[in-house]
Amino acid sequence: LIFVILVFVFNSYSQPLIILYTIILGLLGVNIGLWVMNFFDSSIGYNMPMGIGFISLNGLVVTNAIILLDKINRNRDAGMKPYDTVVDGGKTRMIAQVVTALTTIFGLLPTAFQDPFWAGLSWTVIWGTIVATVLTLYCIPALYYEAYLHEDEKKFVKRRGNLFKSLTSL
Repeated sequence: LIFVILVFVFNSYSQPLIILYTIILGLLGVNIGLWVMNFFDSSIGYNMPMGIGFISLNGLVVTNAIILLDKINRNRDAGMKPYDTVVDGGKTRMIAQVVTALTTIFGLLPTAFQDPFWAGLSWTVIWGTIVATVLTLYCIPALYYEAYLHEDEKKFVKRRGNLFKSLTSL
């Protein structure tokens, strides 16, 4: 359902796929975090609150990716150079995403330490947020650049190269 809505919003099939890639980054963060915390070896294992935490984590990381891609699209529409488009989008949205992640992490820390039943939910969201935020700021602009702007950059370099050859042959 999220994919269908994103296709209509972005008028593209590839941009929603880039956005949904952040769910995989969140899952990677959850598994790394639970491995570090030794949840797999303990008696808790996977439980229902962890599943709820993963669903809420998906909402957070998908929202961060949507906001980042929206900024990159606005930069592209404004006529910025392809490389500068993704760099500016990442720089501009980095502070907001890091502050959102820190707020989420610090808000869930008391629950993680005080309530054993909801600790799984808290650690799932905390570790997924840490890893997904860091990787989203690097992977999403890189995927977008490869999918869209790399072709524009090739055309730009090719035109500049032909201009340089014509000027040096004089």
